[in-house]
Amino acid sequence: MEEMIFALEAVLPFVFMLACGYFLKRRGILTENFRQQGDALCFRFLFPVLVFQNIYTAEMPQTSIWRPIWFAIGVMVSSLLIFWLAVPRLEKDHRKIPVIIQSLYRGNFMIYGIPFSLRLGGEEAALIATAMTAVTLPLLNIAAIATYARYTEGEKVQWKDTVMQILKNPIIWGVLLGMLFFRLQIPIWEPVESCLADIAKIATPLSFLLLGSRLSGDMKGTDSRTLFYMILVKQWVMPAVYLFCAMMIFHFSSVELVPVLIFLTAPGAITTYQLAIQFRADDVLAGAFVLYSMVVSVVSIFLFVMATGICQRII
Repeated sequence: MEEMIFALEAVLPFVFMLACGYFLKRRGILTENFRQQGDALCFRFLFPVLVFQNIYTAEMPQTSIWRPIWFAIGVMVSSLLIFWLAVPRLEKDHRKIPVIIQSLYRGNFMIYGIPFSLRLGGEEAALIATAMTAVTLPLLNIAAIATYARYTEGEKVQWKDTVMQILKNPIIWGVLLGMLFFRLQIPIWEPVESCLADIAKIATPLSFLLLGSRLSGDMKGTDSRTLFYMILVKQWVMPAVYLFCAMMIFHFSSVELVPVLIFLTAPGAITTYQLAIQFRADDVLAGAFVLYSMVVSVVSIFLFVMATGICQRII
C-alpha cells in the first residue's frame, strides 16, 4: 500500500498537467501555432536553462553517475541490434520498419527524465538523469537518422549537417556550461541565479501542457495491430526485462534505478513523428504511437514504480 501511494503521488501531478493541456487545446487556447512556438521555446531555451541549473546547484553525488549512463547506453545498443535484426523479418513494409525500430528503442527521456527523477529520487537522481540526457541524446539522434536512411527513400542524409546539428544542440550546451561552472565553482550574481531558477521552473509544466495538447482519439489510417504490439513491447516488455537486469544483476541503488526506470518507460518521442515525415516513412503510425504510448505510459510508469519499490524492499 505504501508503494502504491508513493507511485500515485509521483505520477498524478504529471497526469493532471497532461489533462490540463488537453483541456486547453479543446478550449482553443493551446493552438497549433502556440504549440510549435512552445516546443521551440522549451527546446532552445527552457530545457538548456533547466539542465544548467540542475548541474550548477547540485551537491556532489554520493553514488557514481556513470553506472546508470553505461547501462542506458547498453540498453540502447542491445535493443537496436535486436530490432535491426528482428523487425525487418516481421514487417515487410519499408515505410513502417524505421518507425517501429525508433519507437521501440527511443523514449521521450528529454522531457520525462529530469522531472520524474527529481520527484521520485530527489536532486541526486535528477543530476544522473541530466547527465544521461546529455550522453544519450546525440547517440539516439545518430541512430535514428541512420535507421531512417537505411529503410526509406526520403531525402539523403547529410552526415556533416547532422553532426553540426548535434553539436549545436542547446541542451548539450546547457549541460557543458553547467559542468564548467560546477567544476570551476564560478559564482553567479544572486539576482541572475534567482532568475535562472525561476526560468527553470517553467520548463516542466509548459512541456507537459504542450504534450497534453497533442492527445487525440483519432486513429484513422493507423495499423492498429502493429501499434498494439509496439506499445506492448515498448511500455511493458522492455522495461520488465531491463529493470530485472538492473536490480538483479547490476544491483542498482534506488537513486541509480530511478532515472533508468524513466529511461525505459518514457513514451515515444515526438522526434519519431517528425523524422517519419522528413523521410517519407509511415508518419500516421509514428504519430499514433507517440500519442497512445503517452497515455499508456501513465499506467506503466505507475505500476513499474510500485513494482520496483516492492522488489527492492524484498531484495
